[in-house]
Amino acid sequence: MAIIPRYYEASGLDVNPQIIKKLENRHKNPKIKRLMDMLKIIYDEEIIHVQKGDKWFKYLCDKDGLDTEEKYIEILINYKLIKKHRPHININARKEAGFSCEELLKLGAKECKD
Repeated sequence: MAIIPRYYEASGLDVNPQIIKKLENRHKNPKIKRLMDMLKIIYDEEIIHVQKGDKWFKYLCDKDGLDTEEKYIEILINYKLIKKHRPHININARKEAGFSCEELLKLGAKECKD
């Protein structure tokens, strides 16, 4: 729950809008427009996937009496994922999916407001 939905799928929330933005200047091409539409659907669905993983991760942490934010960072450190390059963290999408500002700041966000 920590690595697949909260790390890899959440990374999709970070890059998907950037990909769409790079394609905007070619949106008149029907194939590019279709691709952009598909990417927008994937983006919306990805938020839901991350939310579900977040829900179950938090459930398991609560069940075992673990601090969710500390455990998440610990897992990322153990699997050497904490220092992976993140050029941009999509704060709004990640917050919508269940991330706290404290986690986002630890992941490298410059600022985050509750």
